[in-house]
Amino acid sequence: MKLLRQYFRHVVEILEKRRCTYLHYKPYAVTVNIGMGCNQKCLYCPYHSPDWRDQWFALHERTQFAHDVLTREIDMLADWGAQQIHVCSIGEPFLHPYIYHLFRHIRMRDRRTSVLTNGTVPLDWDALRSMGLRNVKMDLDTLDDDRYEELCGVRLLHNVKQNIAAGINRDMKVVINTILMRDSMNELPDIAAYVSGCGVAVWYLTPLMLQPNIERGVLTKDNRDCTFDRRSKDRLMRSIAIAEAGDTKVVISPYALGMTERCAKPWHSMMLNIPSPGKTTIGNVVVGCTVAKSKDYPLGNVFDTPLNQIWNGQEMRRLRRNLLKNTDVECAKFCTHNRGPTAGC
Repeated sequence: MKLLRQYFRHVVEILEKRRCTYLHYKPYAVTVNIGMGCNQKCLYCPYHSPDWRDQWFALHERTQFAHDVLTREIDMLADWGAQQIHVCSIGEPFLHPYIYHLFRHIRMRDRRTSVLTNGTVPLDWDALRSMGLRNVKMDLDTLDDDRYEELCGVRLLHNVKQNIAAGINRDMKVVINTILMRDSMNELPDIAAYVSGCGVAVWYLTPLMLQPNIERGVLTKDNRDCTFDRRSKDRLMRSIAIAEAGDTKVVISPYALGMTERCAKPWHSMMLNIPSPGKTTIGNVVVGCTVAKSKDYPLGNVFDTPLNQIWNGQEMRRLRRNLLKNTDVECAKFCTHNRGPTAGC
């Protein structure tokens, strides 16, 4: 009887491991990229920085995907059962001429939505709220106009601050994302006081990793000052305390604190319309990760393969299996959120 119990326990462990690896139902959230146009040239951007753009992207950087194609994808995701459909762009989503129509269509399909924006485009906040948008994530890396222009190539910091205030005044959940850079660490406590004083709901802190330049082994003069200095941990912790004192939730990458955690992205999220080498961009699916390396893990195309087969397809199962076994070192090498042998996209 004891051997029988041990056998069944072993069988249950195998089935549970296979369930995690192969039969993971549906993603919690899907991010849809609606275009590649941007009004900024951020030094650290793997797509729009003048120093980093590859030839293919330079030819397609102003592309905005067709409205009918995007609504078809939204319908596919809604019919499949995805509950959250996030809107983003490899650039600035509010440059898309039909973005408000897309939010209206997502609302019509009774799905929750959010958007990631650089905050520089003036927005119709009342219209966005009426379309069901409640969660807006914006970038804020500095409070200094000159530094902002140096980092982003435009002098539009005042627009970002206006959009932050306007969103909070309309009871939107405003999330601020700050890239931790060597030159920005000195003003991090000031940014903490600002987001706390404004009533920002969540403050994301992510250390900058110059992925394309690390891969090439080259750090350009203009970008050398954008690497994260780990010796600034005391200033970082003080900034977190300032923000949390004002009821702002702080979410920080474990890597910034010298910690690691197991990646869960292949189990709960994916992204659509991400350019991958040798693949058609429209409908291309990758793991739901913002790391530029994820483009090298194409999972399939929604216009060629049913979503369920992509989500539990051979490539996704391979990635999940490798992460469970701590063997996907190529993915871990470029990850800024989960470092070490258990890291990955």
